[in-house]
Amino acid sequence: MEKNIRLEVGAGTNFRNSYIHLDKRPLPHIEIVADARHIPLEDESCEEVYAAHLLEHFSWREIPDVLKEWYRVLQQNGKLEIYVPDFNHLRQMENTTRALWFIYGEQDYEENFHKSGFTLESLSSQMTQVGFKDIKRLPCNDGWALHIEGFK
Repeated sequence: MEKNIRLEVGAGTNFRNSYIHLDKRPLPHIEIVADARHIPLEDESCEEVYAAHLLEHFSWREIPDVLKEWYRVLQQNGKLEIYVPDFNHLRQMENTTRALWFIYGEQDYEENFHKSGFTLESLSSQMTQVGFKDIKRLPCNDGWALHIEGFK
């Protein structure tokens, strides 16, 4: 496969245009059917890895290995962009039913359960431990979500 790939992991049904899409489910637009913990790409083959509402589907024990795998496929100075539910915001929501939906996931198919929660501090720390740098929070239209990027 070529270099300079823009990879969307866990693309699901709400996918980005101009990316190569990876998902565990063989959906019509998915080019790579694989687990995001074991990406079948060469080291440093991606200029960007994008993961929207995927990382929370892994257990907290798996998060370091998942981040290491995403780091592995990124080129030097490559960007990782992540969206996850923002636990600090969710615990302050007045609508607890809606907050619980974001905390535990939709649960409408086997993989759609949330197993981890994140704050800016916790996710930044985990990314730093793997080797990511220049980590920062980005603007987000979803008030309940944490949008963050880091670079290899």
